[in-house]
This record gives sequence, structure tokens and C-alpha cells, in this order.
Amino acid sequence: MRKARWLALGVVALVGMALVGSGCGTKEGQEAKPAKEAAKTKLPDVVAKALKAEFPKAEITKVAKEKEGGVTFYDIDFKDADEERAIDIGTDGAIFSVSLVIEAKEVPEAVMKAVQAALDGGKIEQIEKREVRREAKDLIVSPPFDKPKIQFEAELKKGDLEATVLVDDKGAVLEAPKWEKPEKE
Repeated sequence: MRKARWLALGVVALVGMALVGSGCGTKEGQEAKPAKEAAKTKLPDVVAKALKAEFPKAEITKVAKEKEGGVTFYDIDFKDADEERAIDIGTDGAIFSVSLVIEAKEVPEAVMKAVQAALDGGKIEQIEKREVRREAKDLIVSPPFDKPKIQFEAELKKGDLEATVLVDDKGAVLEAPKWEKPEKE
């Protein structure tokens, strides 16, 4: 009986160490690495190939390994010519979305109205136009969409609080802002 208990404790300890070693003990959506570190970050070959196929001249500025809908992907910020962009690529090389930082004058009127309604006394820091090519939910990855979904994400700031609002191309709010103090780096 005593041996069985020690054996069970040993198995639990080994499983715990395996989870920590595999990154399961890390915080989901960890802070991305700054440009100098991002350049040193080794992306899996399949992810690097997907990025290069889509944007051959991409200069990576920031990389974060994240998890959404139970699926792990790489959120990569980069410069392509004079454009600031981001791309989400799954660990299998599948592209989930591609974003482009745009100016307020490029945002459709219905979208801007929704963003302005969400400001609540704050201001717009940055707006990205996102082309969603596939989605992940409850560990299930959708097949590529026939036509990408267009969304706009606005980064907002109010005093020492920050939030983002996600709006579709018709002006419907998909994710309302949650005002929070940013985590210290």
C-alpha cells in the first residue's frame, strides 16, 4: 500500500515536471519579444516558410506564441516595405489572419462610428484592418474561408487604461473594450 502511494506521487511529480517543461505552465498569450530578440527568435520552419511565402521581404519586429480557441499559433508583427503588418500563423503553417495598420481616414464610416462609441472618453492609438482567413474555436480549426472576413481592431487609451475593440466591416462590435491597466514589462 505504501509503495503504491509513493509510486502514485512519483507519477504525479513526473507529469507535473513534463507539463512545466513543455510550456503548459507558461502564461497564455505571453508578452511578445521586442525587435532585437524577435530577430533572434527561431520560428518553426513551417511557420517561417508560410510567412516568407506570403511576405518575402518581411522584417520581423515582434513575435508572440499564443493560444486561442485551444489552438497554438505565432502572432508575428513585421514591416513589409513601409507598411506595419501582423500575421497569425498556426504551428502547422496555416495562416489564420493578416493585419495592416491603417490611418483613421481609411476606416469605413460605420466602423469608425462603432469605434468612436466605444471610446468612452479615450482616444484611438492605432487601427488595424484584419483579413481573417480561418478561425479556431474549442480546438477545432475551420477550413480556409472562401472569402476572408474583414475586421477592424482599434487600440484605445484612456489615462493609464488601455483597451481594444473589434468591429466587423459593417460596424457591428464583435468584442467590446475591456479597460485595464497594461502589464508592466
